[in-house]
Amino acid sequence: MKNLFVVVLLLVCLQIQAQERKVKFYEFETAIIEYTYEGNETGKQMLYLDDYGWRQSEWTNTVHKAFGQKTEKKEIKVTDGIDIWQWSPITKMGTKTRNTVLESMLEDPSFDPQIYAKKLMESLGFNYVGSEEVKGKNCDIYKGPGSTIWVWNGIAMKTEIKILGQKTVWTATKMETNVTVPLAKFDIPNDIRFGEQQSNDPMELMMKAMEQEGQIETDEASQSYEEEEDPQATETEEPESPNLNELKKLFKKPGKR
Repeated sequence: MKNLFVVVLLLVCLQIQAQERKVKFYEFETAIIEYTYEGNETGKQMLYLDDYGWRQSEWTNTVHKAFGQKTEKKEIKVTDGIDIWQWSPITKMGTKTRNTVLESMLEDPSFDPQIYAKKLMESLGFNYVGSEEVKGKNCDIYKGPGSTIWVWNGIAMKTEIKILGQKTVWTATKMETNVTVPLAKFDIPNDIRFGEQQSNDPMELMMKAMEQEGQIETDEASQSYEEEEDPQATETEEPESPNLNELKKLFKKPGKR
């Protein structure tokens, strides 16, 4: 599960890096994508892309069921350049993050975004296992610890997560490209109280993102569930996520190690 969040976090880094170099990350200038959640988490998410992916806005409305409890999530996240705003329209609370990880990476001219995706997936235990059509799009399939991702042109068309006996699948059920995206979707409201947070540690950023997504369960709850399911089960450790220096190496061009 942790590895999937690292993948998502760093794919965002790649998209913003494309912006800094004035490269078009997507083939289409704009897109509106609707995701449907099924399984332990149900609901909808809308993803708005503008300016070839340089600006993004996610509007999430889901209900997560775990350990006999239901958690409703209404959340909006806007990414513009290296700045990320994330907030709840219900509590009127949120966070603003400047992606200092990306800023540090950009200091190294040998970073190569073209070879980034493949090496990142491999380093986090994700392997290419084939291709499959999702909603008419021919997707590359990457399978890793507890999760599988179907990717088309840099867009996750389908994601499946299995952890602690729970399963959630979200699929792009509707997608329009090169359409008019309302600029209001990228507005930052004035009535939200934003807390500032900065970090150079990708693991810290990832853990904070997981906390905001409501994905972190206490050690006691996880241990209790595992013991109830199979007292004799042997715990399998996930591969360690790379630190900042290791991430930099992923971007280096061949021959410049």
